[in-house]
Amino acid sequence: MKPRLTLISPGSPLSLTKTNVKKLDSAVNKLGYSSDYGKFQMHQDRFLAGSDKERVAQIMNAFCDKKTDVIMAIRGGWGCARILDKLNWETIKKHPKPLVGFSDVTTLQNAMIVKAGLASITGFVAKFWLNKTGSLTQESLAHVLAGEGVILEGLTGMTHGKATGKIIGGCLSSFEGLIGTSYMPKPQGKILLLEEVGEEPYVVDRMLTHLRNAGIFDAVNGIVLGEFYQCVPAVHNKADGTINQVLQEQFGKLKIPVVCGVPYTHAPNGVVLPFGTKTLVDADKGIIRIDGLIKK
Repeated sequence: MKPRLTLISPGSPLSLTKTNVKKLDSAVNKLGYSSDYGKFQMHQDRFLAGSDKERVAQIMNAFCDKKTDVIMAIRGGWGCARILDKLNWETIKKHPKPLVGFSDVTTLQNAMIVKAGLASITGFVAKFWLNKTGSLTQESLAHVLAGEGVILEGLTGMTHGKATGKIIGGCLSSFEGLIGTSYMPKPQGKILLLEEVGEEPYVVDRMLTHLRNAGIFDAVNGIVLGEFYQCVPAVHNKADGTINQVLQEQFGKLKIPVVCGVPYTHAPNGVVLPFGTKTLVDADKGIIRIDGLIKK
């Protein structure tokens, strides 16, 4: 019997037509899993995939279901932060399972580190199967689900040095929203992973400045930068400069290792990574090494 992968919608909705379901089922089966869908999956409440209560029920049912081996978010969007205070974290801690997610779902994944001590898998949501996914995405997803770590070479060191620590962060806007809450992982000794999509350079600069002023850059051991995909100025803001200028200004003078060029991205064919596990960052050699999830 194949292990089961249960798909849930913890944030925004996605219309699951018969064609979409067929595509998702096929992709899950190719990974070696049978597919299941969370209760209330087809519900919608404005910009959310059902009410807060319904989305909490999806998550809790998936963690408590003895037949479910892996949980995967169907899409990101918005909504995970709304339910962090409504989840039973002790129950989740007692029923540990890998959660695959990205974008808004990194809010939930960071909270899992704090409240349940659980690592997860970042860089992928099931919606990607409905678009074009390349070999890097498919292969890295399979490897990380199998409990393997990830080694990426040929990256660019923005600063110098080498450091280790457990990886936190993910989507910049989602991570920024955790500042000041009890769901924010303590940054001391960690490796900070960041990416963003569709925000203008000045907006990215504003969010990074918030992180810097909150002392996060001073606390972490190192920083890993994914792609800031489609983060370009609006037509009327062309004089604002580029996202690379923002990143260089924010990170280029830090006294900790900063590595950029990681294909952790909202763009097609991004890499899937373990999240919340020990990571090595070597800015001089342009290498990161992330430990895999321990298979029980």
